[in-house]
Amino acid sequence: MFGAPGLLRFQHRRFYILDGTHIFLVENALFKVHATQLSRTSIAFEEMFSVGNQLPLTEGMEGSSDDHPIIIPELSVNMFELFLLVAYSSWKPEGPTHDNVLDLLRFSNKFMSQKARDVAINHLHEHRFRHTPYELLTLCLEFSIPKFFVPTFRHLIEFRIHNIPGPVRRRLGFEVWNAFIDLKELLDEHNRIVACEEPPIIEHSSYCTDNTACFID
Repeated sequence: MFGAPGLLRFQHRRFYILDGTHIFLVENALFKVHATQLSRTSIAFEEMFSVGNQLPLTEGMEGSSDDHPIIIPELSVNMFELFLLVAYSSWKPEGPTHDNVLDLLRFSNKFMSQKARDVAINHLHEHRFRHTPYELLTLCLEFSIPKFFVPTFRHLIEFRIHNIPGPVRRRLGFEVWNAFIDLKELLDEHNRIVACEEPPIIEHSSYCTDNTACFID
C-alpha cells in the first residue's frame, strides 16, 4: 500500500519527531511519533501496539522507516494532526475552527479516544454561543452528546419553525422534530389562552369600597 497516488511523501513539519518510535503515513504525510503517547490517548492505538509493532522495530517492519510506514487509510492529515495535538497536550482552545472540532469528534469515534472527545466537547461548550441551538442539537444527535441536549432543545423552542432550514430538520430526525412541533403547539395554545384572559387589577380606584369584590367581578 502507498499514500495518495501521484503525490510525493513528505515528513510532517511538526510531528516528525526524531526520537519517535513509529512512522505513520496519512495521505502523503509521514509522521514519526511515540507509541506510548498514542496508546495513552486512544484505545485503537493501544490495541494496535499490544498486538504487534512492539519495540524495538527491526528494519523492514511496518513503522520502522519512511519506506515502511504504518499506513492509516481513510484518514485526513488534518484529523491526525488534531489528534496528535491532544495526545501531546499541545491543544490550544483559541486556535481550532468549528470544522476542526468536528474532525476531532469524528476521529475520537473512529479510534476510540476519550481524551480527544472530551477536548472537542469542552471546546463546543466554551463556544456554544457562536452556534444556533439547532446546529448544536444536530451535533448532540450525531455524536451522542447528552450534555447539551436538554438546554439546547429548550433554546430551540424560541425559534420559529420556518426559520429552521430544511436540511437541519432532516438531520434532527423524525422523533426530535415531531417532539419540537408538539411542544410548539402546546406553547402556542397556552399563549392564546393567556392572551384571552383579562389582566389582573393591580390598583383600585379611590372610590372602590370593596377591593375583594371588585377583583372577583
